[in-house]
Amino acid sequence: MADYDSSLPVQTITNGDVVVKIADGTTNTQLWYIDTAGIGQVNLNDGTSSLVLTTGGGVTSTIYDSTGANAWEIDGNNLGPVKVTNGTNELTIDASGFIGGVVYDSTGANAWEIDGNNLGPVKVTDGTNDLTINAGGSINVNVVQAVVANEYHYFNNTTGTAPNTPTNVVNQTVVATTALILKGWSVACAGRAKAELKTGPTGSEATRAVAFISTAGGTWEGHFDSPIEVVNGDKVLVVMTNRDNANTDLYAWVNGNLV
Repeated sequence: MADYDSSLPVQTITNGDVVVKIADGTTNTQLWYIDTAGIGQVNLNDGTSSLVLTTGGGVTSTIYDSTGANAWEIDGNNLGPVKVTNGTNELTIDASGFIGGVVYDSTGANAWEIDGNNLGPVKVTDGTNDLTINAGGSINVNVVQAVVANEYHYFNNTTGTAPNTPTNVVNQTVVATTALILKGWSVACAGRAKAELKTGPTGSEATRAVAFISTAGGTWEGHFDSPIEVVNGDKVLVVMTNRDNANTDLYAWVNGNLV
């Protein structure tokens, strides 16, 4: 009969009974070579250039930019410098390893100055006033009330008030859309008197503080460590009662901030 291609199994008794050659898949003429050390070399190749290994097992290669025209250079100290640039200006590092650069504001017009003592002064400002530091490093502090522009002080008095007649010496309604932060109050009388500080909705004011003046007469003044907030539309009253035996004048004031 005629010859035809066929494959027959190979049965071996010991290792090495069969010697196999590995060839290329095109002409079957290029054979893989295994040297006397039992190593079969592999060529990593892009079809034009091959990857080269050095004696120590390193890779000899060139790294190019995206254009393929410029190669990354590694010097004798095995250092490959990296350039930090915005495309126009480059970041400079001096011989000591310091960065030479200029720090600008957001406009790019004003540069931060560092003096001979390696100090770069910083200005603390609100845009109008600057914080001043004294020669010894201390600062001068001016404590200003946060709502100075809205300070509130109301004084009033009555004339010839009869005894045992509660009288509103102060009767104020907090202005709409604001609140009164009540910080203090005071009353005075030439003789014996009682005074009540009240706040709250009209007709439902609650007593917040009470003061008494003796028969010798005088002035009483009180301040609140925790100020009393009186909301807009509510009342602030100082109700005084002449407790002497004759008609007398009554005086009172309240103090705080409208916020």
